[in-house]
Amino acid sequence: MKTKIKIAFSVIFLAFPIFTFTNAVVAIGDMSAHKTGSAAVYLLAAVAVFAALVGVYAVLKRIANGKKISKIITPNLLFAVCSIVMLAIQIYLIVRLDYKPVHDAYYVDAAARNFARDGNFAGMYAGLHGKENYFTRFPNNWGILLLLSYFYRSIYLIFGTVPSFAAQVLNIVLLQFSVFMTFMTAKLVLKDKGTQMFAAIFSAILPPIYLYTPIFYTDTLSMPFVISALYCFIRGTRAQKNGALFGWMAGAAIITGVGYTLKGSLCVLLAAEVIYCFFRLRPLKAAGVSAMFVAALLVCNSTVFNIGLAQGISTREMLERHRIPTIHWVMMSAVNEGGFNKEEFRYTIHYKGYEEKKAADLERLEQHIKDYTPRTFTDHLVEKSNFTWAHGKYFSRHHLQETSRTPLKYMLTSGRGFGVFCQAMQLSMLALMSISFIYGVRKRRVTPMFMVQMAVFGLALFLLIWETRSRYLINFLPLFILMSAHGARITVAWLSKIFKCIRPA
Repeated sequence: MKTKIKIAFSVIFLAFPIFTFTNAVVAIGDMSAHKTGSAAVYLLAAVAVFAALVGVYAVLKRIANGKKISKIITPNLLFAVCSIVMLAIQIYLIVRLDYKPVHDAYYVDAAARNFARDGNFAGMYAGLHGKENYFTRFPNNWGILLLLSYFYRSIYLIFGTVPSFAAQVLNIVLLQFSVFMTFMTAKLVLKDKGTQMFAAIFSAILPPIYLYTPIFYTDTLSMPFVISALYCFIRGTRAQKNGALFGWMAGAAIITGVGYTLKGSLCVLLAAEVIYCFFRLRPLKAAGVSAMFVAALLVCNSTVFNIGLAQGISTREMLERHRIPTIHWVMMSAVNEGGFNKEEFRYTIHYKGYEEKKAADLERLEQHIKDYTPRTFTDHLVEKSNFTWAHGKYFSRHHLQETSRTPLKYMLTSGRGFGVFCQAMQLSMLALMSISFIYGVRKRRVTPMFMVQMAVFGLALFLLIWETRSRYLINFLPLFILMSAHGARITVAWLSKIFKCIRPA
């Protein structure tokens, strides 16, 4: 029975390659043609990069299977080299870009710096003119505000000032740790050493890892929580004793819960963890572990909320008056490409109380849906999916707009060659992920890769419902890397079978 349910899930997951990938191909071609008049350049580059990635995996597989060379070039050694190279590039980017946060990232950074001076949130809005209700409207940012505020406060108490690059240094640590945990998880999920080595190299050449190095916000801050929770969860499902099982699962539950307070999209990971439990564990154990995950998320979220109130970030009275209801993000997502919309935002804050805002947003959402025909709604979903998945720079240009005008900034934000590479890498990654999804239909056994696929598909579905933009994918990049490595292995295996069939006897 579980096998049939698993196959049914895998068939549903095919919506990703059918809908997301194919639309991204068309979108990248159309978008590139509109900008440069040469869509063929982008699509041919994507084919070339895909072929190169498959070739790299084939070489790594031969290295891993070689008796002598496999003892010299090991997954651990290759990962260490990739990490050092990555670190050098990240440090260079921070030094040369002179990044300045914008919009939400700026509001959080400025408030945290104000707190660092006296350890009090009473003056956190100093210099933030017109944003005095920001954290009351968006309590979902209390997690990052608390963490960054106390991080800055610690630095201030030691050095008497907070360097402008403090958050970027923290970001490097977060990204490096995320890549390390991705490699550790790859060693659990991807059995052969060639695939593990590919995951290490793929992590080191993925553009968004570097583009988001200077950009400290919830996207990068929550990334270690996504991959660490997955690692602990997989270790838990493989534990032989109940004590070890519940220990690893408790760790995964707490990490997921804390991560959710930083980025709401981790609810997708929670759902995947709960569903996977019922595939791998006995019903009673699965129910107990699932309850633990839900409880951890509720406790963590409630704890951050109550700490925020106790620290004076806001009050219940102010929240009742200014807080944006959850339905607002769904309502806003039903317009155009599904991203932030000033008109929808102004509509919501026009109403006075929380319940009044909630009722107004629900009514407006219903009207948005009624205004669609089946054809226009399909077009809306396509536009929304492309806005999320078809941008190889992951909305980074928006965040890098205030950096110093240098050739490096121009290359990263407007350089055609780098733009072609980013789009080619994005399309190649989506292709490898799609191959992983397609292979999953044939795979009858429930494996950790099925869990990864479930989480990624859940994210794609979630971002069709929620307000979206491509940077919302950043914290799930480790899962994309795992699926891409899996897809590369499957591609080479399929090509090997094809070559054997056509090779003359």
